[in-house]
Amino acid sequence: MRIKYILLSLIFGLFLDVAASFSEDSRLLFFTEKSCPYCQWWEKDIGDIYPKTEYSMKFRLRRITFGADLNSHSYGLKKSILGTPTFVFVYLGKEIGRIEGYNGPEMFWWQVESIFNSEKTD
Repeated sequence: MRIKYILLSLIFGLFLDVAASFSEDSRLLFFTEKSCPYCQWWEKDIGDIYPKTEYSMKFRLRRITFGADLNSHSYGLKKSILGTPTFVFVYLGKEIGRIEGYNGPEMFWWQVESIFNSEKTD
């Protein structure tokens, strides 16, 4: 009986390790700044909703304050961030999709769905 609990503990621990490593390698980077009205619009429309979606299970949201000293290579980006808001999907340390700007919730979710389906990051 005790061996059964030990095995279950090990399996559960392994599952947590795999889940943690996946979430670290898969992120939605949100480049934002306080004075950006479109960033504020996104926060109002989507900010509280995104963490409750299926997308956040694969791509955990990380907000990054836009700045001149941004090192794009440290985030796995294909090109520099030129403005805000910019949303970059990173999978296994590499950029797989990008949304530049914000034109409302319908367009945002359509773009997210397009990126999500084009890569099939299972």
